[in-house]
Amino acid sequence: MIIRSASPADAAALAHIQVDSYRTAYAGIVPADFLAQFSYEEQTQDWRDLLGQPTDQIFLVAQSPDGELMGYVLGRAGQTDLANYDSELAALHVRQRHQRQGVGRALFAAVAERLWQRGCQSLELSVLVGNPAYAFYERLGGVRLGERTLSLDADVTVQEALYGWPNIETLCVPANIHDWFAHVREVLERAYTAAPDEEPWRQSGQSGPYDRWEALRKPVANCIDRDGTFLDVGCANGYLLECCVRWAAERGIRIEPYGLDYSGKLIDMAKRRLPQFADHFFEGNAFTWQPPLRFDFVRTELVYVPAEKEREYIDYLRATYLKPDGKLLIAQYGEGNENPQAGLLPGCHPTRFILERLTDLNVPVIGYKDGYEPVKGRRTRIAIVAALPSTMGPGVGGESNPPNTRSRASRPAQSPD
Repeated sequence: MIIRSASPADAAALAHIQVDSYRTAYAGIVPADFLAQFSYEEQTQDWRDLLGQPTDQIFLVAQSPDGELMGYVLGRAGQTDLANYDSELAALHVRQRHQRQGVGRALFAAVAERLWQRGCQSLELSVLVGNPAYAFYERLGGVRLGERTLSLDADVTVQEALYGWPNIETLCVPANIHDWFAHVREVLERAYTAAPDEEPWRQSGQSGPYDRWEALRKPVANCIDRDGTFLDVGCANGYLLECCVRWAAERGIRIEPYGLDYSGKLIDMAKRRLPQFADHFFEGNAFTWQPPLRFDFVRTELVYVPAEKEREYIDYLRATYLKPDGKLLIAQYGEGNENPQAGLLPGCHPTRFILERLTDLNVPVIGYKDGYEPVKGRRTRIAIVAALPSTMGPGVGGESNPPNTRSRASRPAQSPD
């Protein structure tokens, strides 16, 4: 199943799903002549008109592997009729033959995720009283807030039950940690592999032209102050490594590149990009991976793990990946963003300022490098953190790796910009 944005080409399929759903949900509740006014042809044109113009609304469809549209969802950000709710699920319809197959749940989670990324904190919806769908929303944790009367026209009214979720993020984060990491891999892998080869920075998480990429990524190379080994955690297609080798060489510094990513498809792309270093790329989970050697420099981001795992993740990298005098480079590519949730996956901490976040986590910073691109006014800050001292435990700071006691994996891949 693929969840994607709706387009005007979907209009006919959307009209059939909508009309069929109306005829099922309202049968026996509203007069038959009221339902008869909804025709496939008219609704198809309405959908074409709606999807053919700019809108702030979120229209998503679920598509089967053979291309059939199985259902759709419509979400709106902004103040709703209910106090303290700042987004609304306006419609969710699934073809009858695809119900009870997880389609509705997938659409619901997808629209909630996009609303959360827009900064929404809560969600409300209404469902027809008597519609069995109420049980679906209650299983998802919806709180019943009451009922209201809705006028469909001058002569037809129905009763709707209102449901709310005060914390929209709970709808987007899979309950199972392994499912969360799998979701992150799926989202980023799909986005990166779809980017064109002639713009390799897009395959590494940066939108826009090359000059923006260089302005926001070159600070990583600027943190490298001596010859040595450099591991990029979440290396994607290897383009950042390729650039860092070149950028460091401009300052007379030679680095030996290594890459780690959770996606085998992205690792294959990196090996094709840097065939001379093909045996330096590894597929694995950064939180459980045991490196074959210690590195002088390691780059990562905090968004690779859920918020509650950030400190443990940092400590693991400092203890397991770095040489005693090595440096961990923690990249924040959206430094100072007013909406730090934009572009994040739910479950990550919406960090606005990386140094403040590391202070909250009690992680000491020994330096940082900044970048800025003026076109969109975006900033990068790379925090530099030292390896954990050898007194932290067996194997820490030496050449042998400590025992792997972690049961949860991170998602090492670059976040979209």
